[in-house]
Amino acid sequence: GERQMYTATCDQCGNEATLPFEPRQDRPVYCSDCFSKVRPAGGGGGGGGGGGGGARW
Repeated sequence: GERQMYTATCDQCGNEATLPFEPRQDRPVYCSDCFSKVRPAGGGGGGGGGGGGGARW
């Protein structure tokens, strides 16, 4: 079926965020980019950089 999508402004960077749920006032909203930074996959461990940008030499 078709999912209802909502648009909101990312609390972190101010970009437009598309959400599969209705944004609520009592929770911060993040775009997918910031969401992965705020919630690192794997639970922490020193900022992994994973989406372009910081190549570690």
